[in-house]
Amino acid sequence: MKNNKGFTLIEGFLIVIIIGIIGGTGYYVWNSRQQTNKVLTSAQNETVAVKSSTVSPSKPQKSRNNLTQESYDPKFTYTQPDGWIVSRESSNLYEYIYLSSPDFKTTPPRDQECASFTGMRFTISSTNTDVDSAIVNKMLAPGYSATFEKDIKESTLGGQKAVEYFGSPGECGYSLTTLTVHNGYSVEISTQLASESAVTPYKSAYENLVASFKFL
Repeated sequence: MKNNKGFTLIEGFLIVIIIGIIGGTGYYVWNSRQQTNKVLTSAQNETVAVKSSTVSPSKPQKSRNNLTQESYDPKFTYTQPDGWIVSRESSNLYEYIYLSSPDFKTTPPRDQECASFTGMRFTISSTNTDVDSAIVNKMLAPGYSATFEKDIKESTLGGQKAVEYFGSPGECGYSLTTLTVHNGYSVEISTQLASESAVTPYKSAYENLVASFKFL
């Protein structure tokens, strides 16, 4: 016999299921709108940030070519020529920084120091030899003579008096060197050359490197 006073158990379950579906659908729509609003708000904030950064002045960035050597004494800064590659070699007695031109290639024989190469490589070296700074004045004095040095002239390196000279043929060919003494360290910028004329295409880069060198 049918009960006209209320719902059957099955009808009650169906009503609960329908209400659950409607509630779940509503929540899904509401949640989707919330996520969409968050994305739009974030995009608007990023746009405002980009516009603000374009208008406001930015601090100048230090060029990556301006390098600092602070791991060993003496500490110094220098400007790396554009596109050149930097490598290092060091011990408790010396620090060598090699700056190789983009076209630099080497074919080292058994004696690594006298490798044959094409292109150019500058060497910044600091050696703890407790040398006297008087060596610079000695090399610049009239009548000074040496087996390999020639075209000796006064220069500056790191704001200090230095001597520049051209090395005549030795075991490793020619060399152009700028030398100074700083706190007992012999500091020099030099290059190994296959011939006297080999430095010509790189002379401007060498002079700029010497001029950029500063002790800290």
